[in-house]
Amino acid sequence: MIRTYLSSSTSGDNSSRAIQGIIQEYGLQTEGLGKGSVDWNAVRRSPVNRLFKAIESGGLAVVKSAKIKETLDMVYEENQTRRSALLAAAKEPPSSKATTVAPAGAQSESEEAKALEIARAEENILSLDHLHSMSAQDAFFHLLRYPGIGVKTASCVSLFCLRHPSFAVDTHVFRHCQWLGWVPENATRDKTFMHCEVRIPQHLKYSLHQLFIQHGKKCGRCKARAGEGSEEWAKGCVIDHLVRRTHKEKSPVKKPSAKKRKRSEESEDEDEEEEEEEEEEVEVDGDEEEKPVPAPPANKSKGKGKAPALPLPGKKTPAARGKAKGKKEEVTDGKEVGDAREPKTKKAKKEPPPVKKPAKKVATKGGKKKK
Repeated sequence: MIRTYLSSSTSGDNSSRAIQGIIQEYGLQTEGLGKGSVDWNAVRRSPVNRLFKAIESGGLAVVKSAKIKETLDMVYEENQTRRSALLAAAKEPPSSKATTVAPAGAQSESEEAKALEIARAEENILSLDHLHSMSAQDAFFHLLRYPGIGVKTASCVSLFCLRHPSFAVDTHVFRHCQWLGWVPENATRDKTFMHCEVRIPQHLKYSLHQLFIQHGKKCGRCKARAGEGSEEWAKGCVIDHLVRRTHKEKSPVKKPSAKKRKRSEESEDEDEEEEEEEEEEVEVDGDEEEKPVPAPPANKSKGKGKAPALPLPGKKTPAARGKAKGKKEEVTDGKEVGDAREPKTKKAKKEPPPVKKPAKKVATKGGKKKK
């Protein structure tokens, strides 16, 4: 389950590096009932920072390390609770009426399986093997209780680990179900799962899931990077007459070089990451906050155009070049465009304000003087 959770919202290579980081940091158990498995109890007891460094290369390590720690704590408590309940039930006489509530799935377990479950709990080996004794529906909803485990992860664990028929919906399966018209146009991925889980026959769920994934990765028209007019597009699609593609087809692209083709093949799974919306799988709210980008300095130049550019180092300004040639240059406003410094210029002499002449007095009739 942890391995499947680490593969959410990232590529296959990144999730493999994350699980390898856990193995290198905590090691594998070399003896006892958990021989060959990761020492998940050591992971549970370690600081979260240590787990973060171990899975840092897998992406979203801040969120995933915290969720994994919470999940492992829940599994540990669950194992110890089931151990106590199984031991209490074993002490009751078979003829008397049972007073102890048996844990979920215990009715379907054999005595040998119960003894093995008790032994694992006593050795602090974290295990979910008891899910095998539950029904497919009970096991599925039990998985959804753990932090970070959404519908897709629970469906994958049910299908590949518990061997219960389940139609897991990843980005390729979701895309094909939409194009084939199997679900409403506005259906989300989780609604697509619930819709197809009911309608697809049990014996076809595993094979159809695998078929959609392989076709979505290999078909030149159905993969994430599909461009009409490209070389791969011209090869056609075996289900072209059945699908109605709704994604925007990209413009024709040139034939990539061998180096770019290799890089593209290695990043096939990263295309899946761009399209997936891991709403239940991973909550990114706890990740690092984005730092605000400082605003650019205000333009303090007097003109309406661009701010004056500073001179390049080692180059003379126009004022310096004019002075070297012995030419007189007029300076406006005490500054010169293109020069970072204020040139030293002689202050212009201020002219005295014009003196107003007194108006002449003209004699008028009546003896009064008119200005």
